[in-house]
Amino acid sequence: MRRNSSSEILYKAFLNAGDIFALTSSELSQIINCDISQIDKIIPDSTEGVRATYFIRIYKKLFELLTGDKKEMKLWMEGYNTGTGGIPLQQIQERDVIGLKRVMEYVEAIS
Repeated sequence: MRRNSSSEILYKAFLNAGDIFALTSSELSQIINCDISQIDKIIPDSTEGVRATYFIRIYKKLFELLTGDKKEMKLWMEGYNTGTGGIPLQQIQERDVIGLKRVMEYVEAIS
Protein backbone atom coordinates (compact mmCIF):
# COMPACT_ATOMS: atom_id res chain seq x y z
CA MET A 1 0.00 0.00 0.00
CA ARG A 2 1.37 3.39 -1.01
CA ARG A 3 1.32 6.27 1.48
CA ASN A 4 -0.37 9.49 0.39
CA SER A 5 1.99 12.38 -0.25
CA SER A 6 1.22 14.32 2.94
CA SER A 7 1.88 11.24 5.09
CA GLU A 8 5.12 10.58 3.23
CA ILE A 9 6.29 14.18 3.67
CA LEU A 10 5.45 14.04 7.39
CA TYR A 11 7.28 10.72 7.76
CA LYS A 12 10.44 11.95 6.02
CA ALA A 13 10.49 15.36 7.74
CA PHE A 14 10.02 13.80 11.18
CA LEU A 15 12.85 11.31 10.70
CA ASN A 16 15.15 13.96 9.19
CA ALA A 17 14.57 16.28 12.16
CA GLY A 18 15.25 13.37 14.50
CA ASP A 19 18.52 12.68 12.68
CA ILE A 20 19.63 16.31 13.06
CA PHE A 21 19.04 16.12 16.82
CA ALA A 22 20.67 12.65 16.87
CA LEU A 23 17.65 11.13 18.59
CA THR A 24 17.26 7.40 19.07
CA SER A 25 14.27 5.40 17.84
CA SER A 26 13.08 5.22 21.43
CA GLU A 27 13.21 9.00 21.83
CA LEU A 28 11.37 9.49 18.55
CA SER A 29 8.74 6.98 19.64
CA GLN A 30 8.19 8.94 22.85
CA ILE A 31 7.73 12.19 20.92
CA ILE A 32 4.90 10.78 18.79
CA ASN A 33 3.67 8.53 21.57
CA CYS A 34 3.68 5.37 19.46
CA ASP A 35 6.16 2.86 18.13
CA ILE A 36 8.51 4.43 15.59
CA SER A 37 7.98 1.45 13.28
CA GLN A 38 4.47 2.84 12.73
CA ILE A 39 5.63 6.33 11.65
CA ASP A 40 5.16 5.55 7.98
CA LYS A 41 1.48 4.80 8.64
CA ILE A 42 0.70 7.98 10.57
CA ILE A 43 -1.65 10.43 8.95
CA PRO A 44 -1.14 14.16 9.57
CA ASP A 45 -4.57 14.68 11.23
CA SER A 46 -4.03 11.96 13.83
CA THR A 47 -2.81 12.64 17.37
CA GLU A 48 0.56 11.15 16.44
CA GLY A 49 0.64 13.23 13.25
CA VAL A 50 0.01 16.43 15.19
CA ARG A 51 2.81 15.54 17.62
CA ALA A 52 5.16 14.87 14.70
CA THR A 53 4.17 18.20 13.15
CA TYR A 54 4.90 20.06 16.39
CA PHE A 55 8.34 18.45 16.51
CA ILE A 56 9.03 19.44 12.90
CA ARG A 57 7.98 23.01 13.68
CA ILE A 58 10.44 23.08 16.60
CA TYR A 59 13.20 21.82 14.32
CA LYS A 60 12.42 24.38 11.60
CA LYS A 61 12.38 27.32 14.00
CA LEU A 62 15.58 26.26 15.77
CA PHE A 63 17.23 25.80 12.38
CA GLU A 64 16.25 29.36 11.52
CA LEU A 65 17.23 30.84 14.89
CA LEU A 66 20.57 29.05 15.09
CA THR A 67 21.38 29.41 11.39
CA GLY A 68 21.43 25.67 10.84
CA ASP A 69 24.17 24.98 13.38
CA LYS A 70 23.33 21.36 14.24
CA LYS A 71 25.61 21.30 17.27
CA GLU A 72 23.97 24.39 18.76
CA MET A 73 20.50 23.03 18.00
CA LYS A 74 21.30 19.81 19.83
CA LEU A 75 22.81 21.71 22.78
CA TRP A 76 19.70 23.90 23.01
CA MET A 77 17.47 20.82 23.15
CA GLU A 78 19.62 19.18 25.85
CA GLY A 79 20.10 22.18 28.16
CA TYR A 80 17.78 23.64 30.77
CA ASN A 81 15.69 26.46 29.36
CA THR A 82 14.02 28.99 31.63
CA GLY A 83 11.61 29.96 28.85
CA THR A 84 10.17 26.46 28.58
CA GLY A 85 10.65 25.67 32.26
CA GLY A 86 12.68 22.54 31.66
CA ILE A 87 14.93 20.61 29.33
CA PRO A 88 13.27 20.75 25.90
CA LEU A 89 14.36 17.24 24.91
CA GLN A 90 12.68 15.82 28.00
CA GLN A 91 9.63 18.06 27.63
CA ILE A 92 8.92 16.99 24.06
CA GLN A 93 8.96 13.33 25.13
CA GLU A 94 6.33 13.70 27.85
CA ARG A 95 3.34 11.40 27.42
CA ASP A 96 0.88 14.28 27.25
CA VAL A 97 1.32 16.92 24.58
CA ILE A 98 1.77 19.83 27.01
CA GLY A 99 5.58 19.85 27.06
CA LEU A 100 5.87 19.39 23.30
CA LYS A 101 3.42 22.21 22.69
CA ARG A 102 5.15 24.46 25.27
CA VAL A 103 8.52 24.04 23.55
CA MET A 104 7.00 24.62 20.11
CA GLU A 105 5.18 27.77 21.21
CA TYR A 106 8.29 29.08 22.93
CA VAL A 107 10.62 28.69 19.94
CA GLU A 108 8.00 30.13 17.60
CA ALA A 109 7.59 33.18 19.86
CA ILE A 110 11.33 33.97 19.75
CA SER A 111 12.29 36.40 17.01
